[in-house]
Amino acid sequence: MENENRYQYKMDDGIVIQYFKGPVNIDDIISSWDNLFRKEIVHPGLKGVISDFTGAGLDIEMKDLLTMREFLLKNSKLVKSLCLAQVVDSPKIVMPLYFENENPEFTTRGFSTLEAAKMWILDSCP
Repeated sequence: MENENRYQYKMDDGIVIQYFKGPVNIDDIISSWDNLFRKEIVHPGLKGVISDFTGAGLDIEMKDLLTMREFLLKNSKLVKSLCLAQVVDSPKIVMPLYFENENPEFTTRGFSTLEAAKMWILDSCP
């Protein structure tokens, strides 16, 4: 899959961290989640998933948030118990904040640093 070179995974303290690089759009984000599910990286006992976009050019629009919501709802059995954090260091930080406010069925939050995202998951998620 051509998108796989745009992200990589790391496991840390029961948290999966997805590191994105280069130009990233909604298809890349969904592709990364499909890989997490297909490779069974998301499993019971996992606390959360951090998507780190600080090394990426995030090419996402508000309409793409609906696509992401539909994807997560379709896979809700796998993500409902997870804390989902997005790390964004650009004006696009508004996207995860908007998603958080509009989708209370998911435990999600936007951050500007990876360390803050990890602390939130470790302190706030079962």
